Amino acid sequence: MSLTINWKGKKQSVHFDDEYAKYQDEWTAHVTLQQLISKLANASGVPEDRIKLLHGGDQKLEKDLDGYLNDVQVTIIPKIKALQEGIEKRSTPVKELKYLSLEIPELLLQILFKVDNIQSDDDGVRMKRKQVVQTIQQHMDKVDELKLSLKSLL
Repeated sequence: MSLTINWKGKKQSVHFDDEYAKYQDEWTAHVTLQQLISKLANASGVPEDRIKLLHGGDQKLEKDLDGYLNDVQVTIIPKIKALQEGIEKRSTPVKELKYLSLEIPELLLQILFKVDNIQSDDDGVRMKRKQVVQTIQQHMDKVDELKLSLKSLL
């Protein structure tokens, strides 16, 4: 059994064959971080005191993507609704509506840039990433429509 470590774009396999032989499917519960660091040092030639472990993986990526979807729901959709309502009811000063029409795409693009940094071979992560990108695009299209309506008020 092994773990694959990704460092600076290079993948390194660290084998835990002895631990797997002893503990079978429960081997991960019996391996310490110090053992992992030692095996990484042996495999890579990097001194143990120079190795820092950061937790990552596909579950974290999916959690990050869920967080971006939540940001859209909590932060951006209310702004889109406020823009739409302000245009339809003409209840908001045009200057504020114009500001919203510029702010919302900027917020969506910031999230899109974060999503673009997520790379994975995992199908679940790729599907979630696609869902986030499509959601952002739908909201960008909606804001573009609202901008056209806003121009008619000017």
